[in-house]
Amino acid sequence: MDMNFMPKTLGKEVQKKDILNYIEKNEIEILNLCYIGGDSRLKSLSFSTLNAHHLNAVLSSGERIDGSSIFPGVSVKAGDLYIIPRYSTAFKNPFSKIRTLNILCSCFDKNGHPLSSAPDTVLRTTEQKFTNNTGLVLHTLGELEYYVIYETGLDVFATRGKHYHDSSPFTVWEDMRNEILHTIVSLGIPVKYAHSEVGKIFLPDGYTAEQHEIEFLPTPISETADNIVISKWIVRNVALKYGVVVTFSPVVEAGEIGSGMHFHLELLQNGKNCMADKKGGPPQGNLTKEALKMIGGILNFAKSLSAFGNPIPVSYLRLATQKESPSSICWGEMNRKALIRVPLGIAGKQTIEFRAADGTAMVHLLLAGLTFATEYGLKDKKSLGIAKELHVSPKETIKRDFDVLPSSCAEAAKELEAQRAYYEKDGIFPPLLIDGILKELKSHKDDNICNIKDTNKIREIIKKYLHYG
Repeated sequence: MDMNFMPKTLGKEVQKKDILNYIEKNEIEILNLCYIGGDSRLKSLSFSTLNAHHLNAVLSSGERIDGSSIFPGVSVKAGDLYIIPRYSTAFKNPFSKIRTLNILCSCFDKNGHPLSSAPDTVLRTTEQKFTNNTGLVLHTLGELEYYVIYETGLDVFATRGKHYHDSSPFTVWEDMRNEILHTIVSLGIPVKYAHSEVGKIFLPDGYTAEQHEIEFLPTPISETADNIVISKWIVRNVALKYGVVVTFSPVVEAGEIGSGMHFHLELLQNGKNCMADKKGGPPQGNLTKEALKMIGGILNFAKSLSAFGNPIPVSYLRLATQKESPSSICWGEMNRKALIRVPLGIAGKQTIEFRAADGTAMVHLLLAGLTFATEYGLKDKKSLGIAKELHVSPKETIKRDFDVLPSSCAEAAKELEAQRAYYEKDGIFPPLLIDGILKELKSHKDDNICNIKDTNKIREIIKKYLHYG
């Protein structure tokens, strides 16, 4: 495989001199300094590599940006920030016609401190605090679902019903999905597999929406967030080559199955999974106290986590369908309608799956929230009781009077406001960042989103938010 990720190519930790040597040896013409914006998209500044003096300065000191246009809570009066490259993230851009090297950057304020409201800063700070305080490490893997929208006439073998794991010719975009898979892996991002998903929707305007999924392998939680952002960038760029539209929108048609972005979380102690007993976890064995406390902590903050994981009105149209999407705040073994599912363990590794988030999530902030909630659960004496109370047995359908997730951005804002003091403790989530998120959520004015009966009105809302996240 043609590896585009520099640490894989060099076989060692990357330093500035390695970047300069790589640029010269591979005749790289453009350097992109990239960073994660407040909207969880990849941003970039492009530099010519022809001026060696300027190139060296950029790699040493980064560049200045206007953060007020990028991050919530950064004012116009004090918007100047720095982006500083992290050499170990360098990868050759697989889409540029001109030979281009991309490097992820971190954001710093005027005093040279990491920008507290930058999504990656929030996550890395939370991750480090979690390990320092618990002695544990949190790994995650994401499941990224998306729809390909194309002219219905291309679907020669069109069939109705579920299309889970369909192969060509009954799935149209297998080749495109495999190119996406190859490109992601060539950048050093570990992927478990990719496949066609359940959804195939025949839209009323002569188009079809076909659903696919990429599932990643576990990585440290901050790496997971970066990998998700880069992978979404790859999916969209490959789709552009094929001349089709892709969307990570939670819903593409009223009442139809939507797309989620599930996360499996794994606790490690001394490098070993510590979430199941010696019998291997449910249904063969039992979850450890650490795993149960983790579940209790996340369920305790489930409503406010929606502010990060479900940030647009369409998010709540997906949750309202309850088609393999959760609404009740509970957990259970292998139950796909529970907010937290405990899947079968594999090779001695047990995870829990958080199923509420979707592809428009502010992924770094969501994972920071899940990390914070996990630490809270491990410390709080009530967590085991919460986990016991909110459990659904494998034979039980979710009919009990459980509490439910928010039904709109407006309601999610209220829940975040009610619990913001917990998130802001120890300065992990800066108050200005929370203020910015609350302002954005309230701006949608979607209090009655799930009560709209007019299908055309719902379609207008879906179209408006088709390419968020």
